[in-house]
Amino acid sequence: VLTAALTGASPVMMLAARETTNPTFTVQYYANLEVTDRDSGGYLEILNTDNGGINQGGKLPTNGGNTPTTGLYLVDAGNGKREVRTHMELTKLYSENQYDYWEAPGLPYVNVFRGNGNYTATQVWVLDEDGDPNSTNAADWTIINVSDPSQVRLTNNPNDPELGKNNNVILIEQGTVLRLVANQTESSYDNAATFYDYDITDDGWTTWDGTYGSHGINSGSNYTGSGAKLAFGNKNTGTSLGGETWSDSQGVENTLNAYNSGSLDGCTFGLVTGLDDSGHIEYANNVSAPKLFNDGDAHGKTIYNGWSLNFNRVGDTYTLSSVSGGNETKVEGLEYFNNPVTNGTAYTHIWTNNFWPLDKNHGKDGLTGAYSHHDANGDAKAQQWYFGYDGNQNYPSSDDGVNHNNLFGMQYTLEFELTEDYVGPLEYYFFGDDDMWVFLDGRLVCDIGGVHSSVGAYVNLWDYIAKGDAGTHTLKFYYTERGLSGSTCYMQFTLPSVSQVPPEYQNAQLKILKQVQGDADPDQVFDFTIHITDKDDNPIPANYLIEIYEPNGSQKGSEPLVGGTGRFSLKANEYAIIRYLQYGTKYTISETACPGYTVTTIVDNRVGEEAAVYEDNKTWTANGEVESGNNSNITFINKVRPKLPETGGSGTLLYTTGGTALLAAALLYDIRRRKAQRSKPQ
Repeated sequence: VLTAALTGASPVMMLAARETTNPTFTVQYYANLEVTDRDSGGYLEILNTDNGGINQGGKLPTNGGNTPTTGLYLVDAGNGKREVRTHMELTKLYSENQYDYWEAPGLPYVNVFRGNGNYTATQVWVLDEDGDPNSTNAADWTIINVSDPSQVRLTNNPNDPELGKNNNVILIEQGTVLRLVANQTESSYDNAATFYDYDITDDGWTTWDGTYGSHGINSGSNYTGSGAKLAFGNKNTGTSLGGETWSDSQGVENTLNAYNSGSLDGCTFGLVTGLDDSGHIEYANNVSAPKLFNDGDAHGKTIYNGWSLNFNRVGDTYTLSSVSGGNETKVEGLEYFNNPVTNGTAYTHIWTNNFWPLDKNHGKDGLTGAYSHHDANGDAKAQQWYFGYDGNQNYPSSDDGVNHNNLFGMQYTLEFELTEDYVGPLEYYFFGDDDMWVFLDGRLVCDIGGVHSSVGAYVNLWDYIAKGDAGTHTLKFYYTERGLSGSTCYMQFTLPSVSQVPPEYQNAQLKILKQVQGDADPDQVFDFTIHITDKDDNPIPANYLIEIYEPNGSQKGSEPLVGGTGRFSLKANEYAIIRYLQYGTKYTISETACPGYTVTTIVDNRVGEEAAVYEDNKTWTANGEVESGNNSNITFINKVRPKLPETGGSGTLLYTTGGTALLAAALLYDIRRRKAQRSKPQ
């Protein structure tokens, strides 16, 4: 590029030849994810609703149908506990982006993990000349390990003296492919939840009588219409509702409130269809249910607001670990499984995480399930009893032989935001009993209804969302424990918790604003030079962009800041921004004096002295340092000086002579260049 210019400060001819390259390169975004193992050999049977993740809807189960299943494995976690088995997998999280070098001369400009507390970029992979850009084989790449990607410098200069000496310097050529690889961070996450305690008695022992029928949550006043009644207590609490049957949309007859022998693990699918405009569950035709969740009060229902579900977060994956409410932990260790043990005998066919969040908050029914005596045959019996449709009977015993507050529910909501380039996992796991209904933006995506054995589901949320569609989505979860004896609720979801937005570096930016006071030419150009060093006055090898903005905030161009030095020009009310400067960066910004103007500088609200400009080509300087947590702002204010009477001078002759010399020099440069090209061997 041949540049010829006449400075605005004085009619001095300047001639410069500058050659620049602006290669286009590609950046990929991957992370080392801890991924849940899943296949048909797992210990915990779960429904596999995955339909390929192509926004065609998931494979929801049907009653009596051939429901596809998969499984989760368990491994020893110590102290008699088991946890779900996982493995590490290099996974693409965001679609790749292409950049021009001068658009992104350093990794801070392309690091989408910056500002996302769930991941930290720890490696930069550079594709080898013959490598496959889709390969996850490290042999195809040169790998640079870093604690901070800002330690890596990009250069477009093949003669950069640091190339070959410093492994943290990467040559950017046309077609270079980089891959940022991040590791997951870990923390906890709390999500508000509401719990519900459902009693099946009004007095602590009567579940049914001949006058009023069923009691508590099962009372007739809680139901409307003539549909089958969705009720609590199974067949072994004397409510008279354990045998309720319902025909689904396919004409298959099912039990609502007891083990459904014609379906997978006793489940009853299709009991709910969606959410109404108020976020309340809509039940299937011919199903009548009390107001169980956020749809209002009901007889026999106690509401506990202000509780929290506590999750362990690893990257974007959240696993339920405990429940808290009222300044105390209600239940913990929910990420672990065990076999319940009673009287020294382990039920090895049952896996549970002992989900009993309401044991400390029991209602009319109290706690039930503990073994207390033996019958004539030596079999253990539970002490707690009820009076119901089948007379005086003992409540069923708990799997672990311990008293619990059975019959409860839970409801919570969370939101997540997707950006156009997110392509990572988007999934939900559940394992437990009883009803678990999950809705994505009002659409049913997980359906495990009925009173059943512990069973789970895997949901690929990409079955319901098109990749590339940005926006906010809502998941609503509705859970009940409607039987007695055991309770399990394992939940895990993987969702991008932090939106991927145009990245802002964790450090700061420098803004230079030009203001002009007085009757000035709006097209007057003011020239600046900037020089930066680190906090110890050492040169900064990283490259930056000086972004130039018009007064209305639209970007009009940019200039490079290379090797710590850059040049740019501003008109009145325009400004320049340099982003991603490390804390402690020192800067010196000089404005070349312009005839007819004085200069005042304001550095971070500190006003300097006004400098009267009487000498052409003199510079006026502002110094400062980028401070931790703050952006730096520098304003150069120019005032128009009254014009002095003309006393003679060189007039236009020097301008004309200078312009002629400039054109001659440019012509001579072009002639020599053409001769040099013709003299090269063909």
